[in-house]
Amino acid sequence: MEWFDKQENHSGAICQRLQFDALAVQSMAGFRIGLLIETSSTFIIGLGFSFVFSWQLTLIIIAFYLFAFTCIYLQVYTESTLCEKTFKILEQASVIASESIENRRVIAQLTKEDLFINKYSNLIHQTYRISAVVLFVAQTFQTILTLTEELAKSLVAAKDFFDLFERQPVIDNCSTKGKIIFCYPTRPERLVLDNFQLNINNGQRIAIVGASGCGKSTIVQLIERFYDVKRGCLSIDGQNIKDLNLQWLRSKISLVSQEPVLFDMSIKANIAYGDNNRQQKDITMHEIIEAAKKANIHDFIQSLPEGYDTNVGLRGLQMSGGEKQRIAIGRALLRQPKILILDEATSALDTLNEKIVQEAISSTLENNKQLTCIIIAHNLSTVEHCDCLFVMNEHGQIVEYGKHHELLKKRGHYYNLTLNK
Repeated sequence: MEWFDKQENHSGAICQRLQFDALAVQSMAGFRIGLLIETSSTFIIGLGFSFVFSWQLTLIIIAFYLFAFTCIYLQVYTESTLCEKTFKILEQASVIASESIENRRVIAQLTKEDLFINKYSNLIHQTYRISAVVLFVAQTFQTILTLTEELAKSLVAAKDFFDLFERQPVIDNCSTKGKIIFCYPTRPERLVLDNFQLNINNGQRIAIVGASGCGKSTIVQLIERFYDVKRGCLSIDGQNIKDLNLQWLRSKISLVSQEPVLFDMSIKANIAYGDNNRQQKDITMHEIIEAAKKANIHDFIQSLPEGYDTNVGLRGLQMSGGEKQRIAIGRALLRQPKILILDEATSALDTLNEKIVQEAISSTLENNKQLTCIIIAHNLSTVEHCDCLFVMNEHGQIVEYGKHHELLKKRGHYYNLTLNK
């Protein structure tokens, strides 16, 4: 009986221990032991495979795991300490509850019900406060572990992300003679341009002609610096274009392609898009109209019910092919470029629209003698009046150059192209 005289062995305390401690032990028995063994063995085996594939990355992961395990240990230690206090308080509360029930008649006789209720309530409130601290600590550590996992992912992703920005195309030292050699990264075994060399004077109107697939459009992509040459040098005013600011370089070049892209907005807004140095609100209507006049599209726009506010539709579907091309030319001219590139600009048009667009191009070049124009053409009739024609063969080399009538007299590569047309 002496054993029951001790406070911790009171019947209420024993009932409390049997009720809660037994459940706590049960929660870690049975299948949970098997689950613990399974996860531990999987972790160890996975760690071994990780070392085989990448020991450097594995060491980084282990460092994060050590931090995570430290957090888990601190969480378990803190929760265990707080839970132990909670259990002791619950034991005291159980003792009070047990005594109150056993001696309910005496308590009622002494009118001490409120006293015992307050004592019991105060103890229960203490457990609430401790439980709140336990939940706060558990949630805090859980957040830390979650952030640790996200931090590990972010570090790996950040490394790849910044590596992407730091990638630089490999370009050989500048060659004073040009002689560009180029192949696309996806087809390194096939040379598109081989010892390609071309000199263009300021204000000159030149054309590059040749059979399909000879590399004409590739030259445009190199000038715009969508790609860099594999070997050799591409220069503007004697300066290697890779030394120029990319945004500045492209702001000096306007490109009109075979299939121009118009946006689902007004004609005015589409033309204004040509100036990438200013916001649309800063571009005056006078400038837009002047660009449209140079492109031989102003009269047509004026004939529309909404004029320059006419919406061109998705991808410009409300406009014909010739109208889209002339709007694109107006957009290109609004920029007031130093170099105008026409890449098969009339090849997809019918005869009438081709003539109208060609007149717009001719008018533009006549009114701006300082504008250097590069015409990539498949239709040779559109380049007969150029200052110089450069003829390419199927190996990406220039085999002939000169004026239209001079090349016809040679009866060479260009002459054969005219016969095939």
